[in-house]
Amino acid sequence: FPVTIQQVAIYPNPTHGILLLDFGATAFIGVKMEVHSLLGAKVFEQSLVGGVQEQVDVSGLENGVYLITIFTADQHKIQYKLIKKYGTKTVISYGNPN
Repeated sequence: FPVTIQQVAIYPNPTHGILLLDFGATAFIGVKMEVHSLLGAKVFEQSLVGGVQEQVDVSGLENGVYLITIFTADQHKIQYKLIKKYGTKTVISYGNPN
C-alpha cells in the first residue's frame, strides 16, 4: 500500500529550536515545510533534502503557537500545531491575579 505523509512524527513539541521530522521507514523526496502564525502569516519555510529523518532549526521564531504544514512533491499535505518556547520553564497567566 502507498505510504502516506500522515506517518510523519515531529518532536520535540514544545521545542526550544531544533525540530526532528521522522518520516518512518520511507524517505520522502521533494518535501517542503511551512510554518504559519495563528493569524495566517508565513513565518518560516524550508525545503527538505529528503530522507527518513530531517532536522529543522526554528530557533529564530518568537515564543508562541504556530501551524506547521508539510507538503510532499505531489502536494499531499498534513498540518501540525507547534509550540515554540525558550528555556525550560513556561509561565502561563490567566486573568488578573488579584
